[in-house]
Amino acid sequence: MPPDVASQDASLPPAAPPPGVIETSYDFAAELLSKLGGSNFHCGWWDSPADPRSLAEAQDHMTGKAIAELAVGPGDKVLDLGCGMGVPALRIARETGADVLGVSVVPSHIEEATRHAAREGLADKVRFEVADAHHLACPEASFDAVVAIESLGHMDRPVVLPLLARALKPGGRLVAYDYFLHGSASAAQQAVAEAFRGIALLSEYPRPEQIARQIADAGLDLLDFRDVTDRTATPTYARFGRIFREEVVPALAAAYSEEFLQGFLDLFAGSDACGGPHHYTQWTARRPALSGATVDSPG
Repeated sequence: MPPDVASQDASLPPAAPPPGVIETSYDFAAELLSKLGGSNFHCGWWDSPADPRSLAEAQDHMTGKAIAELAVGPGDKVLDLGCGMGVPALRIARETGADVLGVSVVPSHIEEATRHAAREGLADKVRFEVADAHHLACPEASFDAVVAIESLGHMDRPVVLPLLARALKPGGRLVAYDYFLHGSASAAQQAVAEAFRGIALLSEYPRPEQIARQIADAGLDLLDFRDVTDRTATPTYARFGRIFREEVVPALAAAYSEEFLQGFLDLFAGSDACGGPHHYTQWTARRPALSGATVDSPG
């Protein structure tokens, strides 16, 4: 099984949302999020504009992309940072044979993920724990790989990335799916991005060069940085907007205030006009291997 990860220091970096805000917000919007994306709280991946995948199929396809990048196998230990309800973590264990620890600050997500692991007979391979990424307390070199699917955006990256680098074994990989903004973003897109950032409780959007510098400052080698906005965020939020207008609003009008729902409608309208609320990247970094060691690359 993966090593324990515990939350220790109660202080929180100022760039992160205040304590309790993330978990309270996810619980408040649980029914809304379920209708938008089911149990997968992340974008989908379509290989081309003609890709016929549904949203759920495309979300699973993105998880498959992450698994390929992780390059792990039986007996390896993987940390899923911001694991949601555990869908990607369970698939990683099922398809690779790795032992997975999923962490989140949302207790209700951890409870559901734990039940899900038991239902699938994977409780001996996958464990879930409430933990704050800003205060990870695991032994150095605990994990062969870390995956962070849209979770770093809720965190203070300069604080969290060095902790993840320390948690990785030499040669271990960090695979992230992350929000960012190009410096060339239009004023309209910047306005939509700020509106989304407020609703989604994100930290400041980094530029690509800032992400690269933060990775290097954490002691990691950046292996790959891809702008995959057109395959991920743009088609995902177009579908989110349609689902929200056609299904969520009629179904949940009594559960949420008109002002709350209108805020999402306005956001999705602005997102449609800009091709998405932000840019989106898949990046992979690695803790440097020990001198003289060799590191396998994913097939």
